[in-house]
Amino acid sequence: MYLHAIFTGAKMKIGDVVRSPNTGNNGIICRMRMHYPDSSDIMIRIAEIVWSTGQKSWSPVDELQILSSDSLNSNNLRTDS
Repeated sequence: MYLHAIFTGAKMKIGDVVRSPNTGNNGIICRMRMHYPDSSDIMIRIAEIVWSTGQKSWSPVDELQILSSDSLNSNNLRTDS
């Protein structure tokens, strides 16, 4: 069974395997923090990702797809096989 799920950043955590829809690269979250993207008072959650290419970069978590996570196995998520 292959489970493909897209979550907002609220469910993501360090160690999750994620994919960037923009690049198609897969990676693992190694750090997370809040970030001011501009001069407004709005903060966004960002994650530092170690990509399968070996590079690291920061990305807004709402732009990532979770591919593998312990949170996918929670009782709050139904899967059909």
